[in-house]
Amino acid sequence: MMFKKTVAQIKKFVYSVYISFLFLNIKMEAICREFSKYIVGGFGVIPALAWNDFIKDIFSKIVPKNWNNTLTGKLTYALLITLICLLVIKVIEKCLNVIKTSVEKICS
Repeated sequence: MMFKKTVAQIKKFVYSVYISFLFLNIKMEAICREFSKYIVGGFGVIPALAWNDFIKDIFSKIVPKNWNNTLTGKLTYALLITLICLLVIKVIEKCLNVIKTSVEKICS
């Protein structure tokens, strides 16, 4: 009995939100597109955290143990990560440029 009441309340809420979107001339397709961007972005954080742990473990094996928790150690780690990210971004940009050039040659 309570479950049916809850489902009815959810349906009523969703319907009222939908009517509000119609009233404000906002298309549900645009809202779903935006939500999907946020969801995909959220899933992108998970591998980033896994890579972060992996790189931290490698970093802790390379540097002395007492240096890991110091300000200098954290700064060095942050700079290393920044460098790695910049290199990866540059490689991806070059790959995309090669692909773009190839597609333009094929299409022209």
